[in-house]
Amino acid sequence: MWKRLILPFIVAVILALALFSGLVFNLSFLPGSTGSKGGLSVKELERPATKPARRAGKILPVENKTIVGVFEQNIINGRTEFEQQIDKKVAVVSLYQAWADQNKFPKDWVEDAVEQGKIPMITWEPWEFSKTDFDQPEYRLSNITAGQYDEYIREWLTDVRDWRGPIFVRFAHEMNGDWYPWGRHVNTPKEYVAAWRHVVDLSRELGADNITWVWSPNEVDKNHRLLDEFYPGKKYVDWIGVSGFNWSWSQWRSFSQIFDPAFNYLKKYDKPLMIAEVGVAFNPRVGKQTKAAWITETMAQIKNNDPPIAMVVWFNDGYVSEDQLYNWRIDDSPDSIKAMKTGLDDPAFIKSLR
Repeated sequence: MWKRLILPFIVAVILALALFSGLVFNLSFLPGSTGSKGGLSVKELERPATKPARRAGKILPVENKTIVGVFEQNIINGRTEFEQQIDKKVAVVSLYQAWADQNKFPKDWVEDAVEQGKIPMITWEPWEFSKTDFDQPEYRLSNITAGQYDEYIREWLTDVRDWRGPIFVRFAHEMNGDWYPWGRHVNTPKEYVAAWRHVVDLSRELGADNITWVWSPNEVDKNHRLLDEFYPGKKYVDWIGVSGFNWSWSQWRSFSQIFDPAFNYLKKYDKPLMIAEVGVAFNPRVGKQTKAAWITETMAQIKNNDPPIAMVVWFNDGYVSEDQLYNWRIDDSPDSIKAMKTGLDDPAFIKSLR
């Protein structure tokens, strides 16, 4: 009698354990699941995969390494002039996209970047591009939070989700400045935080968990405590990126002078830190300093920085004015190219994901 009762019980227990083990094992294959941290390491991104095998997930920093990226206006088939000049690949390629004209998710551009072994980063800008109009009331942050652009946002985020690959999205950057319609000159910090959370909440609602969100102030604030008012919160930010350039009309600033105050303050948020934009323009008004020397010093400081810098994106663009103040490109002298190439020879810099 007892044998007839205990045998089915034993079989049921064995089946339950087998089912449970299978579920635990298969969790590692769910989108966005890459271990306890729930992100994608560089090693995982290195593995070649067919398009259907792409997994959603956050992009993670690499311990004691700095990922290298670049922005250029004209990137053809995922290739940049910057890479040709230094004879090295970069791991991240950057694009700026305005909301005007309901610009769609640039899937072709993204696919080209991935084909070249790069992670795409899109700086997503709620405005109509202009060199003079930094107000644009139609793009008030309060309008975004109120849902005025929800249809467009949803379509864009859905396209990102359906693409499925890992991507950085840097939304409404440099909010602590006064040169964009989402800046502090026409919006309050509370309005900024509300708009940021609204966009990220929509991405979560749609399941676009392949986006790594980059909150990106400019370095210009002398009182960095003001950044606390713009911070969307730990649950809404994946990486923190800072913009900074050596280009002033009146002084030549070192990397440390530009970035240390911001990074030393922002490290308390315990997020991966990136230099989202950086460049140097030769300025004859401030002495004999050279771009090449600044690049050499900067690459050495990035490598040894405390807090660690997980990524740097060189702003290899700008136009040539009479005084050169807006030319950030490295190809204005052979010495600048050589300095960048030599700096990136260091194994501390990750130049390729393949």
